[in-house]
Amino acid sequence: MSSEFRACHREALNAGLHLVTTPLGLICFLSLLWRANPVVAVMASAAYLALLLVILPWRLWTLTALTIALLLYMSWDLELGLLQSLAGLAICYLGQDLAHYLSGEPSFQSRYKGHPSWLKQFLEHTFYLLPLCLDAAGHAHIIEAFLVWLTPKGGLFRARLDSPGDRLDLATVKDWVEAQNPATDVTTHWWCNALESPLRQAAERLANSPQMVEMFRARYGEPLFAVEPLHDMNEIYVASKTHRSNSDTVFYTQHIDGPYMVYPFAAVYRCIVALNENVQIRTSFPMTPEAVTLTTGDVGGFDFNREIHRIEHNAGAENAGHRITLKLHYCVYPKRLSWYGRALASLTTRYDVAARRLFLKTLRPQRLIERLLARIILLTTRGYRFLAEYVGGGSIAYLSLLFLADKVFSAPIFLYGSSFIHHLLYMAVYYARDDVAFYTFKRRAMFYRSVAAAQLVYLYLRHASFDPLSLALIAVGLGLSTIATRALGIERTYFAAELGRCEPLTLHRFPYNLIKHPMIVGNIIALLGFYALPGLRAAAPYLVPIHIVLYLLHMLQEEGMILTRPQPAEPVTS
Repeated sequence: MSSEFRACHREALNAGLHLVTTPLGLICFLSLLWRANPVVAVMASAAYLALLLVILPWRLWTLTALTIALLLYMSWDLELGLLQSLAGLAICYLGQDLAHYLSGEPSFQSRYKGHPSWLKQFLEHTFYLLPLCLDAAGHAHIIEAFLVWLTPKGGLFRARLDSPGDRLDLATVKDWVEAQNPATDVTTHWWCNALESPLRQAAERLANSPQMVEMFRARYGEPLFAVEPLHDMNEIYVASKTHRSNSDTVFYTQHIDGPYMVYPFAAVYRCIVALNENVQIRTSFPMTPEAVTLTTGDVGGFDFNREIHRIEHNAGAENAGHRITLKLHYCVYPKRLSWYGRALASLTTRYDVAARRLFLKTLRPQRLIERLLARIILLTTRGYRFLAEYVGGGSIAYLSLLFLADKVFSAPIFLYGSSFIHHLLYMAVYYARDDVAFYTFKRRAMFYRSVAAAQLVYLYLRHASFDPLSLALIAVGLGLSTIATRALGIERTYFAAELGRCEPLTLHRFPYNLIKHPMIVGNIIALLGFYALPGLRAAAPYLVPIHIVLYLLHMLQEEGMILTRPQPAEPVTS
């Protein structure tokens, strides 16, 4: 049964969602038993584990037993009502169907639906569902997949268009642009959907080039994601030699092209295709950080609504002629949510069309209103960039959902949902290592760490009482952590050495000469000081223990005991 179940849950997304819906459904079921009689809930759980003991491998049985014990405790602690429990069971059942729909995998139930013995198989499926989900999750490597998904990726996609057909189309567009003799003091723009048919078709062939598709498929797998060209946004762009106090100044400031950074699970990408030789102008991505000088046939792609970037001049370099590029656009979204992805595509396209008109009005500002609009564009660009650099659209969306759920269910969802993200980011980046956007990771980790610390301090002050032991532990712990951070440096604290951004450093001075992981030890001591306060412990009994467990898990990871990436095998020689 487990091998057949795994075949229907190969995708980490599907297996991971089942690992959420199944335990939640069991909590609702156990809550119903608690309402009937607490003894019934405990005895049913014990009988279930006793029956599994003679069937399951001992490791899987142990994991199942620990899970059942935790779910039994949660079903007692949450005190769900009858309607809440029944509604939760229905939602979890539908959630499992949704997981199969999103992943495109058939459900295990569909394998035996309509068979003469379907009822027997359904009952067996239900009985073994939890260990089946745990087993499938292990084989789908969902923890590793989750850590890779959580890791902030490098912002730049790279490709090169060098096939004979691509080179011919690149030359066709370039020759036409040069024949137009564009200006050198301001940028020039042509929208591809307004060009004559041969030029428009050349641009569309370049957009559908196999190299472009492969560039996206390296990050977005074929089974789950669709990559759809957005031809209405495509344009030919000719850079100016300089910039003045007009719209072109935007390109030389750190900016984001689109406004929809708070739109999760889908993205619009802008891909800059160099049509001719360029040595003067480079595109810089400060959150990775990375800078590229694209020349004939080079492609650089980035998230239209999220990636901070700007153009810069390479010192001492100057192009012989114009810098000509083709801007191609794509929407990437889950295949099963085509309506959702195409909604983003439509919103972004409409915004781009409106922004073009405003941009052109302020390219050569003459009247007061035009100069005012140019100023507003620059100020808006800087403010939006500031929000993206220090908070991020994903964080805004996530925290908004937590806040809404917190108010709807009158439960500490925001507190527990936002307090541990920085731990997961640490473990994710330490595991992934490759293609990490360093400053995006650093910004997210510092932001969520600040959110967690602010809530912990708020709870402490709200339930404050004079407790010498608590204050002493907090002072010692924070002092030790601060000294360790200053000794190591803020960049190395966020794994700059592990990510290859600087040389590893071996310290022999305090506190590293006495303690192996002084920052983690210091933070744990401080957390114990917070937990020593009776009022805080009563208000949020699980908050500090979860923090400590996650710190210990990361310490084990740094020791190479868990969540370590497999090293490539040594080549076999004879």
